[in-house]
Amino acid sequence: MNRCRHCGADNRADASFCRSCGKPLAAPGLAALSLRGRAGSAALLFLASFFLFTATHVASLYLDDSGETITVGTVLGIGHPPGYPLQILLAHLASLLPLGGPAEAINLSAALLAALCVCAAYLILLDLASGLSGAAAIATALAPAALLCLGPVYWHNALVAKGSVYHLNNLLSLALLGLLASPKAWTPARQRAFWLLLGLALSHHYMSQLPLLPAYAWLLWTRARFRTLRGAWLALPGLCLYLYIPLRAACHPDLNWGDVASLREFLFFLFRIQYAYSELTRSLGTSLTQAWDSLVLLAREGAGLVPLAAAAGLWIGRRERWVQALALGWLATLASISLYLNLDEKTLFLLQAYLFPAYLCQSLLAGRGVLGLVRGMGPGLRRAVLALSILAAAGLGAWEWPRLDLSGYYYALDSARGLLLALPRNALVLVEGDNTVFPLWYLQRVLGERRDVAVVGPAVLPMDWVREDLERRWPDLHQPLVRTRQRLGVDSVPVLTQAYLDLNPQRPAYSGFSPLDARIQGWDLLNAGQAFQCVRTPAPALPDLDAAMRRLQAVPLRGFTRRPVDGQTLDLVIEDLAVRFNMLGASAQAAKDGARAVEFFKRASWLAPERAEFSYNLGNLLYQLGRKEEAAEAFAQSSIADPKNTNCWYNRGVIFFELGRLSEAHSCFQRAHDLDPGRADIAQALQQSAGS
Repeated sequence: MNRCRHCGADNRADASFCRSCGKPLAAPGLAALSLRGRAGSAALLFLASFFLFTATHVASLYLDDSGETITVGTVLGIGHPPGYPLQILLAHLASLLPLGGPAEAINLSAALLAALCVCAAYLILLDLASGLSGAAAIATALAPAALLCLGPVYWHNALVAKGSVYHLNNLLSLALLGLLASPKAWTPARQRAFWLLLGLALSHHYMSQLPLLPAYAWLLWTRARFRTLRGAWLALPGLCLYLYIPLRAACHPDLNWGDVASLREFLFFLFRIQYAYSELTRSLGTSLTQAWDSLVLLAREGAGLVPLAAAAGLWIGRRERWVQALALGWLATLASISLYLNLDEKTLFLLQAYLFPAYLCQSLLAGRGVLGLVRGMGPGLRRAVLALSILAAAGLGAWEWPRLDLSGYYYALDSARGLLLALPRNALVLVEGDNTVFPLWYLQRVLGERRDVAVVGPAVLPMDWVREDLERRWPDLHQPLVRTRQRLGVDSVPVLTQAYLDLNPQRPAYSGFSPLDARIQGWDLLNAGQAFQCVRTPAPALPDLDAAMRRLQAVPLRGFTRRPVDGQTLDLVIEDLAVRFNMLGASAQAAKDGARAVEFFKRASWLAPERAEFSYNLGNLLYQLGRKEEAAEAFAQSSIADPKNTNCWYNRGVIFFELGRLSEAHSCFQRAHDLDPGRADIAQALQQSAGS
């Protein structure tokens, strides 16, 4: 018989886990891992993961909520609901450290928290592997922890300031799961620690803690049943951190989202009511899409190795309460995302961060799977399998490094700085999207750059606190008179936007986006380079190309041609800037300024070679100017970006035919004919090139 050292129950001699409490059973004759060995191996794992994250962390700020996270933490303000008070306080402490500025310090705090999470997961898995010898236990726990660390979602969020929000929640979740999974006795001290940590976790990111509550409850039931609830009041000190929101709002910080001044406003803020309409109005198709995309993201973690090992762990340990609890947490996370969120195609990427509770459960299940598989192997085979697992994790890290490395990432900061530098003094600029607003907050409120420019976000103007913030920051800005006490809806956006434009002629008006809402009357946009100038209709036919070029030259272009780069940055920053050059090229071409048009089109295709239309426009212009060799090269670049562009292949064939390069012309015409066999001009050109 094999007696359990946790609950004292007798088990079969070949059993790996206790049939009563589900804890691992010690295998006789194996050397247990000492406390020094546990601490040493965990410290080495922490240093390795922290080095990985610091070597690849973002150089400035990332194109997500990081600009807001850094700004709120630095000025000790209040961010978007539900506020994340614990993270704000920690970020503020980090911003005070002499680590190269607030952005660098708070980015590094995400790396630190992520490395601590890897260690926490490793120690939990090490407890499960306590029945193995020291070296085998370390390797068994290391492989799943390393795969968690090297997962693309986990790794990316360890590099950016916004990731500190998620990894702080991950650390608290793992601490709670670790307390419940530990083989040590459930003492009053551990019970008090659990409730204190749960209060902190709920005060930080309760939306991500709610799906894990079934897992906590399932494990608590085996500890002391209802007696455990006696210490639940100890969660209150942690929950009291939410008092930071109204107390700090009363001090009117530089960034005061919601400007909470009453109990009603506090509850409105805490429960994220402003997002409720969009999140609670969905179709069945939306929920199914979100569920499917979530499953795809979970299946991709660790190159598919993590979900496979997790499935094995679920089957092997299906009767163990620990495994059942992790499965409950995984399912609850998937259900909450599918049934609560309401994301459109452009915001589906947000699923990655919301899935973190499921990632954690899946990784711990994978650890159970690895343990179950290696327990049934002989020593030689076990060593080989564990060595291959660790090598697979190292290979995955080497494969993902170029794609996830953000050490040269300046896109968001440079784009926002270029916008401010391009504007005249005391300008008013309309901006949209968090990707533009949050970096501008950082530049103006933290670094103090171009505070004379009034930044107005039309989409958030219906919020009272936004208009009050504009009035406080720029007293000369005339505010629209709102005669209702009811909350304004999205229909008020064009009315309020037009009011700010009409009431403030003392400020030259610009827009960071195009076009304006069609319901805004009397205003049009003129391409002015990095921004569009808001002018009274009718707008001039052509922009001032020299002024536009000067404004675009003010934009720093650090790393803008670096690849690979994520799709969001490529679309919202790099291609957006390239579009502005392309539009100016079209304006210069209309003004018969061929040399300037070529310069603009070349810059557009250089910035975003992925967009076929930029090099295609360049090729057409160069052909018109008689520069046929250069035109053929431009069409070649366009065909690489879009191999199915029939006109590109046809035009390139025409150029080769006129240059007497008949075999190349025939090849291009053949490719165009294959793409569109019904076009008579292509068929005729193909026949002529073959006959010649």
